[in-house]
Amino acid sequence: MGGPKAAAREYRQHLLQLRPSLIRLAASTRVVFKLVDHLWRTMLRKETQNALHNGWNYALFNEVAEDVLAGTGVVLWNSTLPMSYLYALECIRSPHRETLPSRHWNCPDTGHVGYILVSQYTNMVLNDYCNRFLGFGEEYCL
Repeated sequence: MGGPKAAAREYRQHLLQLRPSLIRLAASTRVVFKLVDHLWRTMLRKETQNALHNGWNYALFNEVAEDVLAGTGVVLWNSTLPMSYLYALECIRSPHRETLPSRHWNCPDTGHVGYILVSQYTNMVLNDYCNRFLGFGEEYCL
């Protein structure tokens, strides 16, 4: 038996093997597990480029991660999901949108988000670190 449910079972098994180590690590430091972003190729039906669906079922993988990592002390990073969803929608509307050489928008690459999101994710990580450890206050962070 294959398909998304079989893949999710295998993913669950891998996370369950990691779980004890993540619990030990989370007891002494902040551990952040980033959930899987929306990718625009996973939002398209094969027969039409306009209808949305969860064909690769990344949402299922995120549900598995949320379930397995609940109560471990691991922080689940899900704030990137709305941004990746909107990025994917924009790429569906303009599939050839690309900003070279920076690749801020890189819609022809349907399997990755563009650097416009990677840059935003970096700012989020730096803000988290800055606000917690450097004590500068929000007005000095990114």
